[in-house]
Amino acid sequence: MKGIITAKELRMARPFDTVCATDTYYTRFANRLNNKLLGFVDKNGANKTFIHRLALRLTLYLEDIVADMGVWHSFSDLCMKLYGYPVPMYHSDEEYYPDEPSFDAVRYLIWDVSSDLASDQIFDADTFLADLAEEAFAMVDAAFEDAPINEEGKKQIESIIEYAGEGFNELRESLNWIIFGCYITAGERVSEMIRTEISALPEKGPLKGMTSSMKEYFVISSTKFFNNIGPLALKPYEWLGQLATTTGHDNIADMISEIETIKPDTYKYTPTDDDPLTLENLHGKVIKVSREELNMDDRIIKSHNGLIASFVFFKGEWRLNGVLMPLQLSDGQFEDIKKDQPDYLEPGQKLMTAEMILEKIGGHRLVYFKDAEEMTDYLHEKLNYSKDEIKGSSIADMEMPCMFIDTEDNKDPQFFAQNIEEYIKAPDNPYYDADDAKASGISLLWDPTSASTNMVNYLIDNELLPDIENHFVFSQKCTHKQRLADMNFFMRFSRMDKY
Repeated sequence: MKGIITAKELRMARPFDTVCATDTYYTRFANRLNNKLLGFVDKNGANKTFIHRLALRLTLYLEDIVADMGVWHSFSDLCMKLYGYPVPMYHSDEEYYPDEPSFDAVRYLIWDVSSDLASDQIFDADTFLADLAEEAFAMVDAAFEDAPINEEGKKQIESIIEYAGEGFNELRESLNWIIFGCYITAGERVSEMIRTEISALPEKGPLKGMTSSMKEYFVISSTKFFNNIGPLALKPYEWLGQLATTTGHDNIADMISEIETIKPDTYKYTPTDDDPLTLENLHGKVIKVSREELNMDDRIIKSHNGLIASFVFFKGEWRLNGVLMPLQLSDGQFEDIKKDQPDYLEPGQKLMTAEMILEKIGGHRLVYFKDAEEMTDYLHEKLNYSKDEIKGSSIADMEMPCMFIDTEDNKDPQFFAQNIEEYIKAPDNPYYDADDAKASGISLLWDPTSASTNMVNYLIDNELLPDIENHFVFSQKCTHKQRLADMNFFMRFSRMDKY
């Protein structure tokens, strides 16, 4: 019968896809929940796909908290660490325990599934599927006391954490579950991100000729250490580290916390018999990697003098992460490529720090302009920018631009945004428009092209976005402090990899 939730769907969400003795119970519960909630189809935008995924998600949540597997608990711990609240977006529980059914948790999971399936839609925190939440929680809560403990499933969680500590390849394998299986971190948005990155791989240059399977391997390998995923926009290995902490695997958590990563980059080396081989990337980072780790024949190493790869420092060694492409760099080619990097400085050139800029402009973190012409005059007068240089830049044609000085970014402390001044309620901003802010200001949170994450967090922290705080996506039954926390969460959730 179409629409039935199968035991296989439950197993796919667990590590190692193992059959468990409790599968029959939880499969039956998932289908009872699905059938109960089908009455909400065509109400408030709900459809059968949504109900199916929601019933599966809530069943996994029930199985998790009954056995105290630690998945929801670790997410809740992270929310407490970041915000001081155990559940994002909803704060009505008078008492909350991470290993017992929570009405706020059920409401959040409904919101999460809705947002995952309709990433271009913004849902009302107070009224969206409120009746559905009541119905779903009643079934989860009623089942909690008598539901069987999935001891095998709990052991699978323990095993995958311990397996990750055995070695780098084992860690990489464990992260597949975080990306594709774990009910808190996996989902349609993560899958779409991976598909988008695969399709965006260049057809020219060193990556030319990669097969479809190689492209998929390249992107997934990169995702494990460099991409933010899940509702809190953390890297997969960071999610695993929190799960290790929550479940008492402190040694694994400490090991993961010491990981250092270098994104895919071009390296040069001198083709010698040295082992390890000394590599230098375009940003001046020098690392030593064993020849065995590079997995290249000695003849290939000696016939080339460069490579493209990403590396992860794990257990005291630099480990190759994913695909390696050997290069033969001509004289001066490495330096030419280096000069094209955004952070390249000519000899003797100094980077203007945030402190230096603030001193020149009177300490203002935010500066507002009527138009690009006024901004150009200001930059020329205060910071000695060449008007011709500005004319040929990306900021030359900005509408209603503003400048943010980012004290957290050591490489590029100036950020320019356009058409967002009307959303910022500040005493020195003459362009604030309450009506525009109420109508469109929410886009600041979900649209990474509108303003940098650091800029928006500065606006939130300094309470300069009151109209966004009062948007219907944030529960008006919550406190001011809770809504500010939820604004950051909503931005993390919405931007995800762009957070």
